[in-house]
Amino acid sequence: MNIALVCQQRLFGDGVAALLQGLGEAVEVHQWTPAEQPPACSPLELAVIDIESLGANAADVVRDLRAELQAPVVAIAGVLDENQMASILEAGASAYITKAFGRDQALDVMRRAIVNPAANGLTQVAAPRRRGRPSKRFSTLNPYNLTRAEVNVLALITEGQTNLSISKRLGIKESTVKLHAHNIYKKLGTDNRTQAAKIGARMDVIRAFLQKRAVRGASLCEWLLPHMTDEFYRKGAVLFKKGDPGQALYYIQEGQIALQEIGEVAQEGELLGEIGIFAPERARTCTARCETDTKLFRLTADQAKRLYIENPEFAYHVVQLIAQRMTKSRLPGTPTSR
Repeated sequence: MNIALVCQQRLFGDGVAALLQGLGEAVEVHQWTPAEQPPACSPLELAVIDIESLGANAADVVRDLRAELQAPVVAIAGVLDENQMASILEAGASAYITKAFGRDQALDVMRRAIVNPAANGLTQVAAPRRRGRPSKRFSTLNPYNLTRAEVNVLALITEGQTNLSISKRLGIKESTVKLHAHNIYKKLGTDNRTQAAKIGARMDVIRAFLQKRAVRGASLCEWLLPHMTDEFYRKGAVLFKKGDPGQALYYIQEGQIALQEIGEVAQEGELLGEIGIFAPERARTCTARCETDTKLFRLTADQAKRLYIENPEFAYHVVQLIAQRMTKSRLPGTPTSR
């Protein structure tokens, strides 16, 4: 397997050359700098270009080398630059990655570029990949071959969410959301967010995702997100104790929280602490301890009350939630409300 490596810094190039050996047996890497003429090494299976030192000419270099070498191109950047990424992909690169990529992730990108050089676009921070192939049903509902991470992002785009709110909801960086969106536009053949949302609204896989979220009450998080702040607690940390004043409302993004006095465990996607805010005495009815490392969204008591007044849907949800818990606490053999 012949691979071209165009790199200005020899030391970094040696490291990339060593990495490329992981693509298989009998890999031969032909390395040169952008100022040098390419050696005779055809046919090539792949060209890897370090574009960090190319500046504004990076897209032109990629375009010229793509035409000259007649091989799929993977561009390596020092840091993520969204404008540069767009120009590099438009110039014919099969993928754009950064030096933050891990070994296995980078090799996976390069293998896919060799197999399918026309599939442009890669995200800087890839979502964890599920083992095995997508289910037959997922593939049938998903005619554009979106990844599961892209389905999640497109579903929230279809709902009209901003990149910031999507990043908070999915627990990823906003820049990652933008790159997922870029890849989605490529696969859908659209130019902008509005067109993507219109297509998403007609896709069965997006409808199924939104229906599942609605059943789980996931829209609650969207009411709260613009007002909430992120917090992180280690396993064993006490969020609040019984009798403490109710100063905040919490939405569990990841993890589990044990409510010790009533023997319950609050899970991901649940709201926590509403009784301590809306009850007349404004006191916690139990102790909340993190069973795992836990990521939370936090809303202050004043913010929660203001949202209660301004958002009828949120107010109705809170009333239902408190009523359910108060009713449950009165049933024989059930714990008290929290």
